[in-house]
Amino acid sequence: MIGLLVYPFGLCLLLPIWIYSIVIEKEKKLIENMKINGLKMYNYWFINFMFNLMTYAVTVSIYYSAGYFLDLKFFVDTSPKIMLLVFLGWGLCQNAFAFFVSVFLNNSQTASLVGYGLAIWVSIISNTLNITAYGYPKYMPSWLTIIPNFPFSRSIYLMSHKCSYRGGCYEEFSEIQGELKDMIIAIYADALIYMVLAIYLYQIVP
Repeated sequence: MIGLLVYPFGLCLLLPIWIYSIVIEKEKKLIENMKINGLKMYNYWFINFMFNLMTYAVTVSIYYSAGYFLDLKFFVDTSPKIMLLVFLGWGLCQNAFAFFVSVFLNNSQTASLVGYGLAIWVSIISNTLNITAYGYPKYMPSWLTIIPNFPFSRSIYLMSHKCSYRGGCYEEFSEIQGELKDMIIAIYADALIYMVLAIYLYQIVP
């Protein structure tokens, strides 16, 4: 039960850092200065996106290694390919969501508060709903997948629940069916949707 709460929460705390870094560049007019000196915005998006992914990759490596070293069944028995699929999707989704949220913020202090609120409180709410209102075998409503934390925490919940209570962890891609498959698709769909919205809204929001 502790794992069901802690596992998804551990990878949500990069969101406020990413939001803060984008907003403070906007607040200090650094982006405008770079644009005046010839910066193309697609280069700005690309570099920030790749840098965020690299920091996320380091975090995931430490996170996964710690779980494997501590011999936690969720990390040891679940297929590394499946773990990579879920963690990569969450990295892309969290990255895109950070860009999306930063569009509407112009103050770094507000960005920090909003970022930690989204990372901590939304994760707590999603994890609580997984265990209470939508505990297995109930399905989580599809409309909740609009909020990126929900499909990710639900995926971790379903994977860890199978390890603990349903006869073993996910070891093959063929085992990814039903709700888990829908949640993984939702993670990647959210990543694409929020990234497109972020790039579009950045052009029109003052």
